[in-house]
Amino acid sequence: MKTIVWLSVIMGFFFGLVAFIIIAIIDSVAFALRMGLFAGVLSGGALAVYMAIHMASTSKKYLRYKAENISEQIIYETALFRLNGDKKDAGQLYLTKTMLIAVMIKKKTVLVEIKIPLNTIETVMQKHDYGHLANALIIQEDGTETRFISDYITFANNLRPIIGDSVLTPIPAYSDFLKDQERFKKLKREDFLNVEDEKLFSAAIAWIYGKTQVVEPSRHLEILTTLPLPCQYVIAVNAVDGEVNNGGFNQYYFNRSHILTVTAAEALSAIGALRLAEIAKKADWTYSKIKNTLYSCGESTKEEFIASYENNPLNDFDTEYYEVSQIEQTDKLLVAYIKQHIDCFGD
Repeated sequence: MKTIVWLSVIMGFFFGLVAFIIIAIIDSVAFALRMGLFAGVLSGGALAVYMAIHMASTSKKYLRYKAENISEQIIYETALFRLNGDKKDAGQLYLTKTMLIAVMIKKKTVLVEIKIPLNTIETVMQKHDYGHLANALIIQEDGTETRFISDYITFANNLRPIIGDSVLTPIPAYSDFLKDQERFKKLKREDFLNVEDEKLFSAAIAWIYGKTQVVEPSRHLEILTTLPLPCQYVIAVNAVDGEVNNGGFNQYYFNRSHILTVTAAEALSAIGALRLAEIAKKADWTYSKIKNTLYSCGESTKEEFIASYENNPLNDFDTEYYEVSQIEQTDKLLVAYIKQHIDCFGD
């Protein structure tokens, strides 16, 4: 309710200000003040009424869904703003003693409904979603992944008594993370010796990318290639790991993340991930054979990206990469590698 009130006040002020400026230009300031105030109150009131009706309607359809589809006691529920990257209407998230339910409803039709038994959940973690300026909650369940926007801390506090701590990945407050990132960008060489192991990779990435923030985007690659080779290996592994684990090798090449002075295969081999390096090498060879036709319609639209997955031989390497990643854990290998070449990081 507070959100409705503040939004109404802000929008009312905005419309009132616009009305004041227009009328002041064509008439007197005194008359403009009266009309601006009237326009502000009227528009703010109308917006408040609309928002109240909209929220009441939304609440009603989810109350009906709960009554018809959830027989257990609901322990926790919250608004759902995005599910697996989908930008459809907002939905709702419910937690019971045995089930996690994510649902999206438009009018009276259920658009999406995902039910995850709690005993199948392997991990629960949080990752910042820059596209939504919020935190994506990630549920790993029997080899599949579900992402949605939610308050991790509140959700975890309600989930912990039911399934214990083992599946919950603890994270620092996001404000602390941002402070760390700003601090890492300015680290001196000797400072890296004192960074905790669990923050070492994050510190290295923040320091490396901090070098590119002072130049135009077109010069980022140029700056990165002036850094010591171990820094370039860390960046290359970070790129292939992030892209392949998110959208496969197809996304890795589509986003041009492979365009560095060192290849993913070379970088993975350097840190000791030899089997992953072989997979990356095979993917590189396959890509070199199909790249002239793979994105023949261009590389700029979401539709072209989705279409590029069809009958794409690069897809064959994704599962292999995921499985080997469980054995050759690049996060641990990268920490060990950075410690071995610690004198290459820092100013």
